[in-house]
Amino acid sequence: MLKWYAGSQSRWSTNFTADVWHNVAFGIDFGANSVTFYHSAGADPLIQTAGPVATSTSSNGADWHLGVLRLPKAGVSDGGAEDWYYSGVYIEDGALTTSVAGPA
Repeated sequence: MLKWYAGSQSRWSTNFTADVWHNVAFGIDFGANSVTFYHSAGADPLIQTAGPVATSTSSNGADWHLGVLRLPKAGVSDGGAEDWYYSGVYIEDGALTTSVAGPA
């Protein structure tokens, strides 16, 4: 299960399924002291799935994006160690890019 917490409360969740690429973005509005969560799967554009949520924004970043892919392992239970791959981790200043292909 993938989950997003803000203010010590679960605000969003989805099943973490093998062979599904998950795209996420974390929007931070420093002026409003709020955070927003975006998600999509595969090549679909990101959509806002939670927030904005009022919280502390004591960071110098603007947006945080992270893609996660869980690959199945034949004959290995879900309880074992796995390799994790992260791609396209970056910070933006300004409007959030919702296309997983990048800015237009």
